[in-house]
Amino acid sequence: IINKLFIFSQTRGSEAAGIAINTGRSIDVYKKAGSPKDFVKSLEYKNLFNNSYKTYIQNKKNSKFTNTFSVIGHSRLVTNGYQSENKNNQPVLIPGCVGIHNGIITNHSELWNANKDLKKETDLDTEIFLKILKRKIDDGINLKRSLKEIYSKTIGTASIAMFFEKYSNLLLSTNTGSLFYINNKENSLFLFASERFILKKIIASNIIGNNILESEIKQLDAFESININLENNKVDLFSFKE
Repeated sequence: IINKLFIFSQTRGSEAAGIAINTGRSIDVYKKAGSPKDFVKSLEYKNLFNNSYKTYIQNKKNSKFTNTFSVIGHSRLVTNGYQSENKNNQPVLIPGCVGIHNGIITNHSELWNANKDLKKETDLDTEIFLKILKRKIDDGINLKRSLKEIYSKTIGTASIAMFFEKYSNLLLSTNTGSLFYINNKENSLFLFASERFILKKIIASNIIGNNILESEIKQLDAFESININLENNKVDLFSFKE
């Protein structure tokens, strides 16, 4: 399923690709310049995926860790930062979380200037967005208000997906509506993509069975978010516009 999502997403960008896998014990990341098609064929990708899956299996035998196998992936069209410098590729790693971003934040320089205490480590507009959001959450501001505040300061487009080291959650949010998702009735499978046609192709491939129909693809509206509890797969959908 993950391989097909990468390949179907290649139209979004073929200059770099990356993946982050949350096993409940660790968040494992691999990214490199090149097309998604070549990315999923690489030995490094296969090793990361296999090792992460082994960790997931071990977790099932150890109740100390969250039993989850969650993945976020990204195929990149370069807008800010050369893909030849791997730190400029996605997922973006900052202390305490890992995130991916589709869109362009045009006032990232102003955001850095307004938050001089935050250390700039890449040329990506994504970095400042994630760092401001993470700091708000660390400061005890609730998720809805944190999202409302960072998006209100952002000029441009930002559809994001994030894992947190401290919390067993997957966060999705958008200010454009460019996030689509499907999940099965058992809530054991949840897939998301930046375009509807990517999920349509997944459904048509029958790789997830024939119990999910195209008509079940849902869209996050602008200024909506989904927070998924990875311990019980509970999906919390909310608006942060008001």
